[in-house]
Amino acid sequence: MSKQPETVLAIPGQWADRSELVMSIASQSDGYLFAGPLLFHVDTKTGWTLDVVEHDPEVLKSFALAGRGRLSAEELAQINQHTFMLYLVGPGGSVESASGLLHAAQALLKSGGLAVKVESAGTAHSKARWAELCSEASLGDLLRAYVTYVGGGGEYYSCGMHNLGFPDAVVEAEIPPQEAAELIDTFLGFLLSENPTLNDGETFSIAADAPRYRLVHESNTRFESDDLFFNPFGVWKLISV
Repeated sequence: MSKQPETVLAIPGQWADRSELVMSIASQSDGYLFAGPLLFHVDTKTGWTLDVVEHDPEVLKSFALAGRGRLSAEELAQINQHTFMLYLVGPGGSVESASGLLHAAQALLKSGGLAVKVESAGTAHSKARWAELCSEASLGDLLRAYVTYVGGGGEYYSCGMHNLGFPDAVVEAEIPPQEAAELIDTFLGFLLSENPTLNDGETFSIAADAPRYRLVHESNTRFESDDLFFNPFGVWKLISV
């Protein structure tokens, strides 16, 4: 594997200035402080880089695309009126790191943040949805938070599993998009919950009577190694048999 992946979460907000942001985090985040370049959790003594950027006119478009209809017109209008963008940056590559960042982002939402976009996956969530995912922070919730599914025309793939420390999945089959999404979702859930040792040539199916797919592990060639979407853990290709 190449260098450890990085997870980046983008959070817009309407703070009047940096001082208000610092004070809001101190008073509303339930145990986090923003000091210098770091967001710091007092109890666990864990820190993440927090970059603050002034209004970016391109943010509305990026959240609308990544939200895929999950953000309402009112939520997008609020995002468009943001005064600052917060970029929460931490190590990817493990469930533990992903869980810590999940809760750190929730702290920023409690402090005035409006929504969350996972820059290292290309998916976005409303404030309410992120709170739901945080309430239990199960493996399934982490999968929903950090991973998105895309594709068509006989090829479907996931993006974002490197945030959790696992390979992504690619399906090569002429099947409906919903069926492909169910297959990828089940396979990735299996990886997360069981952490199995898999070998090229083995097969996988979502049920005993369901179609089977041959597994082939490959390097991630879809993205360059310096791209936030790049998965250094590779991809499992599922080929219809």
